[in-house]
Amino acid sequence: MKSREIVQRSDDGRMYKQVARAEAAAATHERIVRAFLDMAVQRWYDEITLADVARASGVTVQTVIRRFGSKEQLFEAASKQFHDDVVARRKPHIETVDGAIDALVDDYEVAGDMLVRTLALEERFAILKGTLDNGRKGHRTWVEQTFSRELAQRKTAARESLVRKLITVTDVYVWKLLRRDMGLTSKATGQEILALVRGVLH
Repeated sequence: MKSREIVQRSDDGRMYKQVARAEAAAATHERIVRAFLDMAVQRWYDEITLADVARASGVTVQTVIRRFGSKEQLFEAASKQFHDDVVARRKPHIETVDGAIDALVDDYEVAGDMLVRTLALEERFAILKGTLDNGRKGHRTWVEQTFSRELAQRKTAARESLVRKLITVTDVYVWKLLRRDMGLTSKATGQEILALVRGVLH
């Protein structure tokens, strides 16, 4: 009986250590990805090094390479996390047009500068294009969900035309033009984008 109990405790101990290691690995993974994303807010893609990411996340370069293989693979992992973050910031607010635009502007306040910077490098780095194409698809999905009632009232050709217009007036470049180039506040930027959306809808 005691022998079985000892074996059971040994098994439990091994399982506990395996769970602890898995949790530690997941935390390290997230810390590295978040460090990369934090740097991407302030820096261009080609200015970010694995050494910088390692230092910011409190690990060695070897750890970063062991977990991700290369900067390109780290970028892909960070892109997936970035997509999840965007969905989380936008999706809960699609019940009303006003709420959706507020959430859109809030999202751009967090990620807009990074998006514009990444778009500027799209032709230079092939790794960026696939991620940005996925982002464009995600933005289209957001438009179709947010304005589903208005779109349902249109026939096929008119519906597609309206989708294109809504994608255009809610694009990050519109936010940049109003917020950065013209120097509007976040609130005023949202009001201008909302006015553009209402103009397209009506």
